[in-house]
Amino acid sequence: MPRRTVPSIVLIVLLTILSTCSFAGQDTIGPGDRVRVTVLGVDDLTGECIVNAEGSVSIPVVGVCKIADKTPEEAATQLQAAVSKYVKEPHVRVEVVQKAASLVVISGRVKKPGSYGLGARTTLLELLGVAGGEDTNADLETVSIVHTGGKPADTVNLRSFMDGKSLTSNPTLANGDIIVVPEKVATVGVVFVLGEVKRVGSYELRSGMRVHEAIASAGGITEEADPLNASVTDKDGAKKDFDLKKALAQDKDEDRVLASGDTIYIRTNSGTFNIYGAVNRPGSYPIKQSIPLTDALAMAGGYTGHANIKNATLLRSSQRKSIPINLANVEKTKADNVAIMPGDTIVVPERGEKTSIWQVLSGIGSLGWLIWR
Repeated sequence: MPRRTVPSIVLIVLLTILSTCSFAGQDTIGPGDRVRVTVLGVDDLTGECIVNAEGSVSIPVVGVCKIADKTPEEAATQLQAAVSKYVKEPHVRVEVVQKAASLVVISGRVKKPGSYGLGARTTLLELLGVAGGEDTNADLETVSIVHTGGKPADTVNLRSFMDGKSLTSNPTLANGDIIVVPEKVATVGVVFVLGEVKRVGSYELRSGMRVHEAIASAGGITEEADPLNASVTDKDGAKKDFDLKKALAQDKDEDRVLASGDTIYIRTNSGTFNIYGAVNRPGSYPIKQSIPLTDALAMAGGYTGHANIKNATLLRSSQRKSIPINLANVEKTKADNVAIMPGDTIVVPERGEKTSIWQVLSGIGSLGWLIWR
């Protein structure tokens, strides 16, 4: 856009007039206000617009500028800096032509939810009264106030103000605020979460609460949690194992609904893995949790020069299956770097070995299910 200049004598007269006048109303600008932006001598950039919910206005060529929470004079200074990129020595004036109607919205567990006009200093408790007061089972300890203009929401314990415990829990509301009074969640007892969780202890049981929710209340599982060794014991001592991974994924068959007095126990993922065949230190090794296959090989001193690395096998007793592994791919791309779990057995045959891995392992009783199935 070409720069435009205004005759200096005109500018002097206009500035003299403006300097003797105060801006109409020095209240800050807010969302919904209609404002008039005047760029002296540049009609294309002069006009009226409404401040949007984010507190911004759009100026032709210049773009979007946020002016909410500023006085008209402060907004004019800000816009003048933005316009100066396109107009030489611009002079900008901002006027509030019409203030937005001061409205707030209250919803949730109140008797008369809806939109209400604000007075000069309407507080949260006053608005609750205008809305008919709290409804049945309202939770006044966690009232949410959502603000306009991208400001973070607040959570207010209005009950503490009503009980005289806190004088700061009854804030003054602003135009555009949305108040949500939630429903109080009834508790029906307690459950206990023990073992490999971040915060062992007892937790309030809500109606319909499931395993994954109780574990979340305990801060989630630790890195040493055994995904295959978790259980729920009821108050009468009856124990039922469950698949931790499936429960956390909210599989309804494993993520059972809890009852008062239930105890969730998540055990430590510990045990041993075995590695046999063409490795430098075959045998059993202790592990607390799953480890990469490459780490397991390193613990055994790596494979020997006679190893048939393309035909290694992982025997997984927990899932009762065997998994073929090409160690060459593991070294090159890590694509086959499977996790080794407690109870796993790795077999690395020698090149040209005629004896099958089943014969090699025929003396290992714990793997008889694999050899003779």
